[in-house]
Amino acid sequence: MMLMQAGYEPIAIRHDAGSTYAGRLEQWQAYGNPVPLACMVADCVVWEQDRIGKIVSDIRRGHPSPDTPEVYVNSVFTHCSRIIP
Repeated sequence: MMLMQAGYEPIAIRHDAGSTYAGRLEQWQAYGNPVPLACMVADCVVWEQDRIGKIVSDIRRGHPSPDTPEVYVNSVFTHCSRIIP
């Protein structure tokens, strides 16, 4: 919610990344280390912003972009997912 209030698009962490998310959440809650979870959220924000940038760029060039650009299909952002607000 804080990210959306700051003007960012909504993000979602993929269901199949649940164990990764849970482990990073545990690191923060049990050991006071928020860095792994913050990095995961930051990756998803970057993924979403890049996706939007590609769509805008393609529209400006007159080439509509698919909802899931090919560049992200095999990307390092495997724990990110597009959501519809």
